[in-house]
Amino acid sequence: MLAALRRALAAGYGLLLTRAESAGVELAQARAQAARWFALALAAGLFALLAAASATAALTLALWPWFGWLTLLALAAAYAVLAGYLARRVQREVRAAPPLFAETLAELQKDRAALFGLQESADGR
Repeated sequence: MLAALRRALAAGYGLLLTRAESAGVELAQARAQAARWFALALAAGLFALLAAASATAALTLALWPWFGWLTLLALAAAYAVLAGYLARRVQREVRAAPPLFAETLAELQKDRAALFGLQESADGR
C-alpha cells in the first residue's frame, strides 16, 4: 500500500514538474514576443520620425512662398492621424495575443480531471 502511494506521489510530482516546464517555456515565448514588439515599435518610430522631419523640412521649404504656416499645420494634422492609426493597430494586436499561460492552465485542468475523475463542463472548467 505504501509503495503504491509513493508511486502515485512520484507520478504527481513528475506531472507537476512537466507542467512547470511548460509554463516556463510559455513565459519565455511571451517575453521574447514582447521584446520583439518593443524593438519593432522603437525602430519604426525612429525611422518614421527621421522621415517625417526630412519630408516636413523639404515640403515646408518648397511651399513656404505660397502657403506659409498652413503647410506646417496640414503636416501636423496628417502626422496626428497616422499616429492614431498606428496606436489603434498596436492595441488590436496586443488584445489579439493569446493570454499568458493559457496552454499550461488548460493542461493542468486536464490533469486535474484525469487524476480526480472529474468531468469537464461545457465551458472547459
